[in-house]
Amino acid sequence: MPPKKRKINKKSIGYNVYKARKAAKMTAKELADEAGLKVTYIVDLERDVLTDVPADVLATIARALDKTIADLRGLPKRTAPPGTKPGEVLHYRRSKT
Repeated sequence: MPPKKRKINKKSIGYNVYKARKAAKMTAKELADEAGLKVTYIVDLERDVLTDVPADVLATIARALDKTIADLRGLPKRTAPPGTKPGEVLHYRRSKT
C-alpha cells in the first residue's frame, strides 16, 4: 500500500516559508545555513511537523529569506491611506463592536 500523501495547509507558516524559499531559489540546507539552524528544523517547519515557532527564530528565517514575519505568517499587507508622507507615524484605531 503506498504511503498517504499529506494534505498541504496553504495557510501555515511552514508553507509560506517553503514558498519564500523556493522563490529565493534556495535549498533547505542553504536556508538553514543562512539562518544558523539545522536542516531538519527547516524541513520539519515546512512540513508542518513544527507549528510553534519562537518569534526570534521566525525573525531569523524571515531575514534570511528577505521577508517579514508578517509575510511568513501570511498576514495581509497594511497600506497607508492616500496622502500619507513617507515615515509618517500612523495611529490605527480599533473599531468598536
